[in-house]
Amino acid sequence: EEVAKKLRTGDGRRRPDLDVLSRVECDAHHLDGIFTAYVPSPLGTLVAVPIRRLWVIVVIDVASRAVLGYHLSIRQECDALDVLRAIRSSLSRWQPRQLPSFLRAQFVGLCWDEFSVDAALANLAGRVADKLEQVVGCPRPRVLPRHISDDRPYIERLFKTLETDVFHRLPNTTGSNPADPRRTDPAGVALRHGFLYQHLEDL
Repeated sequence: EEVAKKLRTGDGRRRPDLDVLSRVECDAHHLDGIFTAYVPSPLGTLVAVPIRRLWVIVVIDVASRAVLGYHLSIRQECDALDVLRAIRSSLSRWQPRQLPSFLRAQFVGLCWDEFSVDAALANLAGRVADKLEQVVGCPRPRVLPRHISDDRPYIERLFKTLETDVFHRLPNTTGSNPADPRRTDPAGVALRHGFLYQHLEDL
């Protein structure tokens, strides 16, 4: 089965030379961890709420490998609104969160030519395609098969690095599967080491 996938997608050597912003890749990734957020209650106290599903939706430029924008979602499944928020983030000036980084003004709002996604329903929603045409001036999303990392290698590699270098090192990791030895009571750890949603965005 894996060989058949490789034959369909090629070996990756004859990829087109692309200019910056001629093609972007977009995908949603479920992060391997359980988290806790403190939410204000009507009584004025903070209530610990476990976040069992945390998604990051990323837009990455193929030529430069720069992450243009992202959106964090705590929904059970991502939807078109999450994809649109990631697109909006990509076209907006990044606001630093007390971090020593900035974005030059001339790069804000630059649009791309091609939006490469998998066949997830959130990516195929009509409202996503309409906004891409109206705001970005980009044709309908270029849909590639799911679960074939050779088709969108840059965003898939980013997600792998994010997991191995960040989330799999946290004590609340769920690991890469239920039998992963790094998975040691992630829900309990998340409750003991709860933090504000803003801290989650910083992470």
